[in-house]
Amino acid sequence: FSRNSHNALRLHRLFLSSASNATISSYLRELTRHPHLAGTKPSLETLNYVQNHFKSLGLETHVAEYEALLSYPTHISVTARFSNTTTLEFDLNDVPGDSSSSSPVVRPYHAYSPSGSAQGNVVFVNHGEERDYRALESIGVSVKGCMVLARKGEILGRGGIVK
Repeated sequence: FSRNSHNALRLHRLFLSSASNATISSYLRELTRHPHLAGTKPSLETLNYVQNHFKSLGLETHVAEYEALLSYPTHISVTARFSNTTTLEFDLNDVPGDSSSSSPVVRPYHAYSPSGSAQGNVVFVNHGEERDYRALESIGVSVKGCMVLARKGEILGRGGIVK
């Protein structure tokens, strides 16, 4: 056997001896305990956890650093302007009653898209499912060029509502 094959066999045995339902569960729990958006302190903490764990198993680690352009949301809101000149602003960074808005979870945003605003008529699309769009279409309501307002609930993930 060559030196490389002995090393591969050692790594294979190490992997098999360190993997069990309990250890995999604990690794998963630790790695998903908090968001670790690239370039943030929690991301560095996650790197340190993985690096220290690998070292404890006798594995060599290497970290490559890159200069990367990363974008982060600064403010997420919706402003409604009504025909009677009433204006309402909804700050989506902290939504009362929405436990996800005050948690450390990263709010949804489109990375690398510029800040800006959109204007248009609003159409309520119930849960935003295909059947909801078909029901609107059957009564002659088009959402083309409009912003849709969907109630939270049945679709898993907010991205499923976007058309």
